Amino acid sequence: MSTTCNYCGAVNNDNTQFCSQCGAQLQQPAPQPQQVPPPQPNLYYQAPPVQQTTIYQQGEKPVSILGWIGYFLLFSIPVVNIIALIAILCSSQNKTLKNWILAQIIMVVLAVIICVLIFVVAGVSLSDAFSNY
Repeated sequence: MSTTCNYCGAVNNDNTQFCSQCGAQLQQPAPQPQQVPPPQPNLYYQAPPVQQTTIYQQGEKPVSILGWIGYFLLFSIPVVNIIALIAILCSSQNKTLKNWILAQIIMVVLAVIICVLIFVVAGVSLSDAFSNY
């Protein structure tokens, strides 16, 4: 390509900065802007990163498997279990263990109530059966 001088109209090479006829400074043709394609919309949603949090409070450790086995064996002894349940409930700081002990106490109380009701119903029916003899 060649560049035309704006003053004298002479045709010059592209790499020259001044006109070879009149010496005027040649203006370089403005570079054509490159066409940038429009940004494509993000078709896939990326969720922001989630920071992991612990479900137990600072300093509170979960009960180990051997710990649960020990509690199970301790609570299987008939009279000791109620005493141990109350003692651990009052002294433990572990919320999971406290909730489990409360559930155990509720189950023991319900079992005692059901046994008492069964003995009362059986006693009343047996007393009626033996009163006829």
